[in-house]
This record gives sequence, structure tokens and C-alpha cells, in this order.
Amino acid sequence: MTLQAKDKMTSTHLRVRLTYRLPVDPLEIRSMADYDLALLFSDTWFEYDDSRKAKGNLIKEWSFDTDDGKYTFKINKDRKWSNGEPLSSEHLVWNLQRAIKLKTQYGEAILALINNASISTPDKETIIIEMKNKKPSESFFQRMGGQPLAIVHPNDVDLKTYKMKSNKISIGAYWLDKIEDNT
Repeated sequence: MTLQAKDKMTSTHLRVRLTYRLPVDPLEIRSMADYDLALLFSDTWFEYDDSRKAKGNLIKEWSFDTDDGKYTFKINKDRKWSNGEPLSSEHLVWNLQRAIKLKTQYGEAILALINNASISTPDKETIIIEMKNKKPSESFFQRMGGQPLAIVHPNDVDLKTYKMKSNKISIGAYWLDKIEDNT
């Protein structure tokens, strides 16, 4: 397989023998090998500091309104897909909805915390999510920062089944340029 690096725009040849499918869908991580590959191709809303507190990643900043029980998230404007398209609030919400529609463990856990019907994207850089209990939630951040909820581009997903069909557009450090069977 040939991986294309985002920063240097040079091809890196990575030779691996896989006994399972590519691409690795973050929602279907079942092994450490899946996890490691997903880290190359995708990224999460948040990262964590040494004390396990959320810090910005795809989401640059956020606030919580104690009056209405809603988080407001601002996207890191510097993050782009491997095809140069800007990351948008719609992309992040689409990935969250995909996890919920597929009834994944992470999707179900998040659905237990948020009012799904109230999610809004007032612009391309903002997401507003209401918590069911109207209180800030560390559990929400832990789930949204987990690699199984790393985002993928909608063009890499079969929109009828919501399953990944390719990984040509990535938000991670690499994207798949070419897969060759050299067995």
C-alpha cells in the first residue's frame, strides 16, 4: 500500500501484510492493529493532557452555557481533509450521527448523554449540543475523544449502509493513495 503524507506531500511506501480488510473504519476497531491503522487515517474531536482532561484537537475551543445546558464547540479552522476541503461542523455532526445510526457502543453511550434532536450547526465552524441532564459532562468528552469515534469523510462511506468503502479522503496524518496486492 502507498500512503501519502499530508505535511510533506510525498509518497511513503508502507509494506504490510494484512489478514483483514482495508480501510479500517474507526467504528469497527476490534484489535490493536485496527486501532493503530485508524490513528494514521483519522482523528478525534479532542485529545487529552497528562491529567486526562480534554484539550483541543479538531475542536479548537468550547464553552458550556449553564442556563440552557448546551455546549458550543468551535472547529479548528486550520484542519483540512487530505483533498484540501475544510473540515466543517457538518462533517463532525455527520460522523456522530453515523455512530448513532449504526448503533455502535460509542454512539449509544453518547446518545444516552445528549439530546440528539437539538444538535445544531449554525455555521460551518460551530456545533451546539444540548446535554440531557443540562449539566457539563466529562463522560461526553471521553467518548468524543475516543478513537472509535474518529471522523471519516462522507465520500468514503456507503450512504445506504453507512459502512466505509474506502479511505481516499482523510483527516489523519496519512491517506491511502494506492493498495497493491503483492502476495
